[in-house]
Amino acid sequence: MSEDSISIIFIQPSEIFGHNANIPTSFIEMAAVLREAAIKVEILDARLDNLSVYQTIDILKKKNFDIIGITGLNCAYKYVKDFSIEFKREFPEKPLIAGGCFIMSQPEMILSRIPIDVACIGEGEEVIVDLVTRLVNKQNISDINNLAYIKEGKFFQTPKKRIENLDKFPLPAYDLLNMNRYLNSPNADPFLVSTGRGCINHCYYCSNPYPQVVRPSPSRIVEHFDLLHNRYRVKNFAFSEENAFYPQDWLVKICERLVELDRSYNFGAGGCPNHVTEEIAQAMASVKGTAKAGIAVEHWNPQIQKGFFRIQQSEGIIPSLEIFKKYNIPVIGFNILWGHPKDTPKSFKETLKKSLKIVKKYSIESLSLATLVVYPNSQFLKDALKKNKITDYEDYMYSMIGYGPYVNLTDVDDDEFRKFMAKLTAINYSKDYLRKILFSNQKGIAKNIRERIISLIKLSKTLKRLFLLNILLLLPKFLKNKFRSTLEEAFYAPIYNPNINHYHKMSCLQEILNLPEHSKLTALYTKNRKNLSKVLNSVREANIDFKGFVNNNTTVNEVYNYPVIPLENIDTLNPDYILIFSQEYNDQIQERIFKLIPNAKVIKVDSNYEYKYPTGFLNTYFQFTKSK
Repeated sequence: MSEDSISIIFIQPSEIFGHNANIPTSFIEMAAVLREAAIKVEILDARLDNLSVYQTIDILKKKNFDIIGITGLNCAYKYVKDFSIEFKREFPEKPLIAGGCFIMSQPEMILSRIPIDVACIGEGEEVIVDLVTRLVNKQNISDINNLAYIKEGKFFQTPKKRIENLDKFPLPAYDLLNMNRYLNSPNADPFLVSTGRGCINHCYYCSNPYPQVVRPSPSRIVEHFDLLHNRYRVKNFAFSEENAFYPQDWLVKICERLVELDRSYNFGAGGCPNHVTEEIAQAMASVKGTAKAGIAVEHWNPQIQKGFFRIQQSEGIIPSLEIFKKYNIPVIGFNILWGHPKDTPKSFKETLKKSLKIVKKYSIESLSLATLVVYPNSQFLKDALKKNKITDYEDYMYSMIGYGPYVNLTDVDDDEFRKFMAKLTAINYSKDYLRKILFSNQKGIAKNIRERIISLIKLSKTLKRLFLLNILLLLPKFLKNKFRSTLEEAFYAPIYNPNINHYHKMSCLQEILNLPEHSKLTALYTKNRKNLSKVLNSVREANIDFKGFVNNNTTVNEVYNYPVIPLENIDTLNPDYILIFSQEYNDQIQERIFKLIPNAKVIKVDSNYEYKYPTGFLNTYFQFTKSK
């Protein structure tokens, strides 16, 4: 098939965060390259529309395409895995490629567990056209860099190669997106622009797939700003990376280019405090728009700073703030992190106390408190595996709720670990809800009243949870355990349990997984797609002989290569067990089954059962923000 007749659809997965407008940056970068080769590209943003896996599959059924690409953060892994399995059931011959941090650092393990044909484990612009063309035409891909795949049961990984010149590629294909929907999102201002790849640091909590920094030239960055401003009237920008102050002349040249072209854009850039110089601050102060700075802090305790592998020391942070103050550069803010193995509630409270003083002294806009997140290939993950806090990282990713669940490597117990952040989070949310109740800025009377009512309800629930948490934490240990489920709800933040197989719990049926080996099973056909998938997922995981489905009153005769036969012919399958969901079950059906196969055992399964953590916690950080 020639390139001009090939069609690819990129899918940005939906996440536990739900409806949220984040530009699928990697896809529009790949799309720009593919379009130059006359390959048709479409982007389906399941996250933007909050699409389930089944809704996404239904949309694909109505489209013509040759190949699918998907990517995602670790917190999207459940969607990626569920989608991949369902996609291959519906489109077994269509190639599925994947990229992103969830697969880059451990491709062999991921590829052995989900049916992805090829993983891109490096930058894709230089290989994407060749890869797509060869996969569609069923040609050899073994000489293409940055790939991993399984062939005939054997894992293969091709050499990794970095891109040295990002300027040679076209600017991202924003026109493929409905940009109004993204630009109207609360998190679109400032607009995040891809300004580089890689990091010179090797922080304790980070995966850092690219240890060398590669960036577009300063002129290219300004050209990117111009595109977004001229086409979409964007004026406020944020740099995507966290090393904008290194090398020091790069940001200076961007500022000089903005001055040269008389641009009045506003932008924010961040980096390590030890890279801040007067030359950088002076250049930022010279631009026509407003330039803001962010700095990396993480902790004020020198030992914990060292434990984070940060290259700056705590005593070097203040001089950078003094430089920005001298040149009137607003400081956006900084993070402090809880959860390093050496951290204690006392040391973190000391860091918080000092941070609040620094925020006040230097008029810093916000202070973010965060709990460490487990990223692939990080030292944090290696320590968690060593301590058996995580035994299977793929299972951990599947269990993720936003940035959780927590993994506690400190010396305090799990309740103590969560207590401090849980209380601060509840208090901070309460302040936010109270502000909206008193000073709602929604336009229109109806919207204003609605926001106040919703905030009042949320405030009531949060204060109730905070009160309950404080009471339960005062109880002796035996009573805490007695009210454990209530306490978990009050914490609103789960601890990861390595003793649970979360894929089995969340997407399979224990009734099937617990059957004796080599059992012969059939199931009464159900139109409920989620339950149908749970049956097939369980069969995929269990060592049993699945005979297919029987139906009572449908005309379906096959489901994903499994037969669906009339109920009266069930004796031809001769099953040991027959599974029936509660919504399909009635006494007449069971009576018919007993007459046809009297020796078979009926397994009745709750149609509505869903395994969930005892919380809906979506995030691990919050901010103290200055009133404007």
